[in-house]
Amino acid sequence: YNKKGVGMSIYPNPVRDVLNIELNRNLNAKITVIVTDITGRTYLRKQYDMSGQNNMIRIDASSWNRQQYIVKVISDNGETMAIQKFIK
Repeated sequence: YNKKGVGMSIYPNPVRDVLNIELNRNLNAKITVIVTDITGRTYLRKQYDMSGQNNMIRIDASSWNRQQYIVKVISDNGETMAIQKFIK
């Protein structure tokens, strides 16, 4: 799922230690990244400043359990911009 042309690439998939989230364009705004498992348990909820030339987020996932996860990117006004699944 992506909204307003905001695409997201997640790699590697499956993830070992570091989850890389790359947005397909510079948003020049603050976003919130939420990572949950498929039961809805939140593993990460963090705000990132994507101003400037930054379109990459690196997340330490080394301590997470081996299972399926969902990552959501939320705009600063609360709108869901992208959703993608990945495996650890």
